[in-house]
Amino acid sequence: MQTKTETTLAMLLERLSSTLAQEVPAALSTLLKENHQHRIYNIGLYYAAGSWSYCLPTLASEAGLARAAEAYAVHSMLAVADIKQQLRWSPCDSPHHSDEALEYMMPETQEALEALAEYCDDLYDFDNDNFDQSDAEIEHIQHNIHACVINELKKAVSHPAMHDYIAQGGLITLQAGDSSHEDFLADVSAIMGEAAQKRVEHELSLANELYEKEQAMRQALTEEQLLQQQATTLSIADFEQIINGFSPEFVEKDGGIYLKSERRLPLYTDSEQEALYNRLSLWEMLKPSEHYDELYQKLAGIHGLKPMKLDLLPGIARALATKLKTELRLSFPHKKFKVYICVSRLSLCRIEFCTERYDGFDFHITSDEVLPGVQEII
Repeated sequence: MQTKTETTLAMLLERLSSTLAQEVPAALSTLLKENHQHRIYNIGLYYAAGSWSYCLPTLASEAGLARAAEAYAVHSMLAVADIKQQLRWSPCDSPHHSDEALEYMMPETQEALEALAEYCDDLYDFDNDNFDQSDAEIEHIQHNIHACVINELKKAVSHPAMHDYIAQGGLITLQAGDSSHEDFLADVSAIMGEAAQKRVEHELSLANELYEKEQAMRQALTEEQLLQQQATTLSIADFEQIINGFSPEFVEKDGGIYLKSERRLPLYTDSEQEALYNRLSLWEMLKPSEHYDELYQKLAGIHGLKPMKLDLLPGIARALATKLKTELRLSFPHKKFKVYICVSRLSLCRIEFCTERYDGFDFHITSDEVLPGVQEII
């Protein structure tokens, strides 16, 4: 006899299976129809590995792949054709992946996943610290979710709307940003069969060889060659128009000060929530500059010498941060603020701010060994 808890779980999984059966073929058909002008090579679902907090439609096209490769070519030592091979099975690099419309194509599936997430949260026995058993139960539930999704994607392969797409070599896959190649290939095999799995495995192998090739080419560069690559005659004065024109608007809520935006404000205010919301991408701020392309080509990307305190990019970030702090003081003279800059090749170059609360919050500044570059609080 099933317990009440087991019955509830069975009902939740049945609900998920039912919504997937309705929404998966409809979503994939819509992707093909709305992108018929592109040569699509992959459609499917993209999920949050480890939590299944979301599961969204995704697609990749040859045109989108070419666009992504050309963008990466600015900082790569490889030809565009090789970069395309590197990125072919990197879902987050597909320009289509950022289409916000994808988030709303499977609303009932999302609701079913949220109900399962609530069920999993209730499994934790906080009074007795009995987490191991709960973790095992949640892992089992996520295994069942995965099986439901694979089953519906496998059915979609035989859907009439997929016939021409599959016949032309298109694939249907399940992807996640943090899943291993082994897991991804196992899913390809489960959905599309062994031939498709071998094809994707070969393409992933070529991508890995190209990553190793580029790494070897970069390791062969001397420090003098790296300095020559990023040498520029630009100065902070070339970005004065951007710096002087930076005049953001703010809103106040629950004692916190936030950048005026259409985004929803945090449910509660503390230094960390404030800083996360008030995060500005340095490169986005500099895009309007006529010198953006040269600066980006020279100083962006994960490869190259680490930024130093007196270098150009940290200097521009510092000037913008100082301007931001001035605007905050003028708008809220009764408050004090901390403004943080991070300029590193291994992280988002950014500016953040929060109200000064003397609560020890330091924007999670790390050592130079962990995040080489410039981190400062102004």
